[in-house]
Amino acid sequence: MKSSKPRRRDRSRSSDPQSLHPQLQPPSSRADRKLAQLCRQAHERIDLVLAGELSDPNLDGLWVLEVEPEVGGSALLVTLVAPDGVERREVEASLEAVRGLLRSEVAAAISRKRTPHLRLVVIPERAILARGADHD
Repeated sequence: MKSSKPRRRDRSRSSDPQSLHPQLQPPSSRADRKLAQLCRQAHERIDLVLAGELSDPNLDGLWVLEVEPEVGGSALLVTLVAPDGVERREVEASLEAVRGLLRSEVAAAISRKRTPHLRLVVIPERAILARGADHD
């Protein structure tokens, strides 16, 4: 038996179809959001691994400054900061030895079919300090 009352529309719901269905968002904004999420997840995981899961003394004190997608999206540019007084070549050699571990850790942290390659760049801490002084 049907009710004779007219149905009232639930006004608490948004009438914007994009807010109800993320698939309806413009592809560029959704892709940008996903790339930012990927970079943030990679940044957090690599920072965690560097902070406590590696026993290489050349990597002590190393931290992630930023992670950015490279053109094409198949790789991430990871900028790492090395403390002053360490030999950059030794840090780079140690990083090359753990590149596979870092990539597998990133793979565990993200929800993607393919894990991006990591391009690791090391800069000295004094370069960061100098950059900050230039902006003052």
